Amino acid sequence: MSMCVAWSADGHAIACADSSGICIHDITTGNSLHLPSTDLRNLAWSPDRTRLATTTRHSAMIHDIGTASFAVLDTAFAWRLAPTTVCWEQDGNRIAASNHDSLAVWDAHDRHKIIQIDDLQPGAHELAWSPDGSYLVRAASDWWGRSPAEVVVFDARTGQPALTRSFGRLGHAIVAWSPTGDRLALSPDRRTIITLQTGTWNEVFANGEPTPHTEQLAWSPNGRSIAAVGKAGVYIRNAEDGSIRMRCIGGNDIDGMLFSARRLLSWSPCSTYLATAGSHTVTIWDAETGLSCAALDIPRRHGMRGVIVALQWPTSQSLHATLDGGQLLTWHMPESIDSIIGLLPNTLASPADDIRSRFGLSAASTSRS
Repeated sequence: MSMCVAWSADGHAIACADSSGICIHDITTGNSLHLPSTDLRNLAWSPDRTRLATTTRHSAMIHDIGTASFAVLDTAFAWRLAPTTVCWEQDGNRIAASNHDSLAVWDAHDRHKIIQIDDLQPGAHELAWSPDGSYLVRAASDWWGRSPAEVVVFDARTGQPALTRSFGRLGHAIVAWSPTGDRLALSPDRRTIITLQTGTWNEVFANGEPTPHTEQLAWSPNGRSIAAVGKAGVYIRNAEDGSIRMRCIGGNDIDGMLFSARRLLSWSPCSTYLATAGSHTVTIWDAETGLSCAALDIPRRHGMRGVIVALQWPTSQSLHATLDGGQLLTWHMPESIDSIIGLLPNTLASPADDIRSRFGLSAASTSRS
């Protein structure tokens, strides 16, 4: 099975799951924990970093990090197909999970099921709470073209749809809330980017110039820009009118990303820089000028293996990348971004391997599916 990776929101802890269970590593204290589990598909940290929500082929669970215990959310909720995504409300009071065509919301404390919605558009692959917890957006796409891509925003109190937008049969919808939750950005077809005003759902803009092959959208922390990354390169748009502030298509700095199986991005906390990752390289961009500041390569030593599967820029001092072999790379960022050229990761750790050996576990398979 493939390794699942999840960073806590503050960037202080990482959870890696494979066939041996869940390996948790606190990078500030160095403490580690192993939680036995099987057939894990998704991981999501609670906002306060005390609990971890997971999904398996047939269930969703909450793991308490302090007691190393877990509880099944709801045994009565029959998943017709495996849960595809799970997420926490930002205040940590509710958890939502979706499978192929169903959605459920639970109270995170007593595990009481609050909402269950069945017979939704098949192919759910994204689920996200609005920052204030008022809405829950679900994106569904059918790769085989049997049904149209669809984005539905639900009222998180009643479960009733507040917005439904359907698109073409070969669409692949991607969604992202603004930091304040006043707007929702979506890409219905991996080309067009639309932003909607929360509540009225009126379009703020629908960009005129396509952003081809978009795979991930991310708002800058200050809410002024929207970044998109995909096979065609990196784009940054003005969040007010959709105009392109930065466009990078091809070139030595992103060739590795273009041919990567997975493309990732993460904003710096100050919204000045953008980090993107392909298989083996992290590139730092100046979000105002569109110029590449540096390319950070994975060192081909110390047993480095695999490709980048997670990217996190939680503080101005630290940039994290995780490989599908379970290894963690941390770059301690200099005060001047100009000094980043040639910077090597200061931390070359293998949390999963280290925890397995500590608990006497055999090495697990982490081959990519």
